[in-house]
Amino acid sequence: MVDRAITKESISKKLDALPPEKLVELDQFIDFLRYRSTQDTVVIEAGPRHRVHPAFGMWADQTDIVSSAELADELRRKIEERGDGQSID
Repeated sequence: MVDRAITKESISKKLDALPPEKLVELDQFIDFLRYRSTQDTVVIEAGPRHRVHPAFGMWADQTDIVSSAELADELRRKIEERGDGQSID
């Protein structure tokens, strides 16, 4: 780990050096960090040598995803479609 003081001023200087198109990505990352800091990280024991990843279930409150199997099928269909809309067999 780097042993240096991180201040709002030092971060602000780095922000000024970023290209404008990277600010959207930075904004999303900050939202992610804020979300993660407000959530209780729970590690569920799944067995003697296995743990469920802390990110498991992070999309549980999404209303547009009916089931992970249906989402996976939809993504596979999109990947398998050619540019002309015909399926690759």
